Amino acid sequence: MRYCLIFTLLFTVQTISAQEHHFYFNNITLPKVLNKLEKEFEVKFSYPNEKFDNIKIILDIKNDQLDSVLQIISAHSNIVFHKISDKFYYLTLEQSVMNVTLTGVTINAFLIKGISLLDNGSFKIDLKNLGLIPGNIDADIFQGIQQLPGVYSFDGTSVNLNVHGGKSDYNQILWNDIPIYHRGHLFGMISPFNANPSQTITYFYKNIPLQYNNYTSSVIAINTTDSIAEKMKVNFGINGLDGDFVTEIPVISDKLGIIFSMRHSYENLLKTLTFKKYQEKAFYGLQIDKENYSYSDLGFTANYYPNKNNHLKLNILGINNNFENIIKIDDSEHKYISKNDEQGFGIKWKNTKTFYKSFIFSYSDYTLDYHHKTYYNSTSYYTTFIDKLNDITNYNIQSDFIIPANKHRLNFGLQSVFKRLLIDFKEYKDVFYHLETEDNTAWTHHLYITDTYKKLKKTFKIGGKISYYTGFSKIYFDPLISFQYKFNKNFTLQINYEQQRQDIFQINETFNSNNYLYKGRLWRIANGQPFYPILRKQITNTYIFKKHKWLINTDLYYSYYKNLSGLYLGYLFEQDNQFQTGTGKTFGLDFFIKRRVGHFNIWLKYNFTQSSEKFDRINNGQYFTSSQQVMHILNSSIIYHNNHFQAGLSWLYRSGSPYTRIIDGYLDEDHINEAKLPDFQELNCSVSYNFKLIPSKDIHLKAGISLRNILNNHMPIGVSINGKNTLYDELSQDFIYSLPFTPNFMLRLSF
Repeated sequence: MRYCLIFTLLFTVQTISAQEHHFYFNNITLPKVLNKLEKEFEVKFSYPNEKFDNIKIILDIKNDQLDSVLQIISAHSNIVFHKISDKFYYLTLEQSVMNVTLTGVTINAFLIKGISLLDNGSFKIDLKNLGLIPGNIDADIFQGIQQLPGVYSFDGTSVNLNVHGGKSDYNQILWNDIPIYHRGHLFGMISPFNANPSQTITYFYKNIPLQYNNYTSSVIAINTTDSIAEKMKVNFGINGLDGDFVTEIPVISDKLGIIFSMRHSYENLLKTLTFKKYQEKAFYGLQIDKENYSYSDLGFTANYYPNKNNHLKLNILGINNNFENIIKIDDSEHKYISKNDEQGFGIKWKNTKTFYKSFIFSYSDYTLDYHHKTYYNSTSYYTTFIDKLNDITNYNIQSDFIIPANKHRLNFGLQSVFKRLLIDFKEYKDVFYHLETEDNTAWTHHLYITDTYKKLKKTFKIGGKISYYTGFSKIYFDPLISFQYKFNKNFTLQINYEQQRQDIFQINETFNSNNYLYKGRLWRIANGQPFYPILRKQITNTYIFKKHKWLINTDLYYSYYKNLSGLYLGYLFEQDNQFQTGTGKTFGLDFFIKRRVGHFNIWLKYNFTQSSEKFDRINNGQYFTSSQQVMHILNSSIIYHNNHFQAGLSWLYRSGSPYTRIIDGYLDEDHINEAKLPDFQELNCSVSYNFKLIPSKDIHLKAGISLRNILNNHMPIGVSINGKNTLYDELSQDFIYSLPFTPNFMLRLSF
């Protein structure tokens, strides 16, 4: 508990209650708004008047921090505020903007600085200005999302997010409009994207715009900035797992700029305590005789503005993972070799003359190459092996249009997607078994249209998407209906109904568990009988209350899933163990309450989730509890922040997950997912300090430490069943453990 004491002493830094400013602007031009901000905060804004004079602002907010006010303006517009110094800002436009309306539904610093709730129900996360997350010290894209209501990670990783009871592969991840199938470094413990370049995340989990496809839970859209840096920027960082480098270079002033980032693990040079703890989670209880692990990622973005109405953006991404482990179990030696990579390329053109229009082309290629060899009695030859190969090639062409007309805004667009997927899954155990082979292609075409109508306190949106799947000649229609009513300045109601489809998903190798972290899950394409696109129908009621420094947000939702697929016990060539399709349903409640007191933010989050699934030949065709259900999650945090120092403490409680017992090598089929793991809780804290390294120079150093699971509750939070791949195999179980007590550090130099 000495760590808690140290943290408590740091946390009791004396605070000064800042005077709260009240800003009310009703259709006021941006220059007048900025003049008011200059007087209130004693700063200076620089901007070209010919571009900004016609922008009008509607804003009603109480806030004591300039950065918070500027972030709200940015959240609802393409105005970019570049902080040159503590007293000077420079403004640019990402695209043409004539009128900016900021409604009271938009909430800045929803949890912490850098996270905003937008009026369409989505969240915008500004990674450059993201505040401290207890238990984490270096910015992580997915850890920020996990703090939001309705989100958790069943297996305790960073990337494998469960949203409103959905599985982790039900989320679509986009990096600059490039679909990403990679699920993270260190078996999902680390985001595959460097969070330190200037970029924002838009997270949709309800009222999801129809231009997105291939998801049935959420969309996570990661975009590097469209702006061009005024001067060259460089920053270096290192933590307990990796080091990274980021630079932003203005090649041609106001015309061409590039952003380059690179990150690489250093485990081969130095095995830190942080790495050993992450390894302990993935391989709990196993004797690792030899290991070799490395990961890296890089990103490149070029922004080009030939004139004020056109913007061209080029993006390149590379993700690489390699690991090799030798584990000894009794008289056998197990060798795991895995290579997991993804490359992506994309180009986007935007034109804002008259109305908004864009064209996107993207390409990505994902590969998983996994091998498990078993040697017995230290012999030089292996007696068994399991090989998995999974490759996805994805091409996407898309056009989007936005036409404003009086109180309406019309969005429409077209999209064509081509995918080629390869699966080669085989096992040798005395006899060779080719468990699964697939080489399929899929063309899908989508046409969508949405109309948004705003009048006074009401916002109504209606739209639909027509999708044609050429592989099995099916046409689907998916509607979207959204209604928002602002009763007064404090209380808002939102109601949403939507349908989504997903034609690429990961194979569920058993209904009763989830694949262990290091074993590699395979993606599959819906190509007709028996695999059709997963369908989700969801209705969500949202209630938002904000008054003074209080914020309450509540979601009630019901989801229905169709065309779920999976195997009962694994890849066994018996009739009962072939792929089956079924349905699922989820009912949930998300409750969030926050209070700001001076420099402190205090919040409490509660999630209730009840998920079940049904398949004809399982459990007598009756619904049974989903293996990924976590019925109760309670999270409480307190964050202190000022201009340089941040500290945070959080407590997490989650109820135990359901699983099915194995008795004498056989599944207890009479009690599917009726056993329950113990409840789990953890205590986390983080501290960071940012200061000028050289007072006369613009050189900054940020340092921090984090402590994850301070109480060291290292216990099972999930179960993985090893399926019957051959007629003679017995079933066995592996437990997925929580991360043990894990310290980490961070140093970042920027200039």
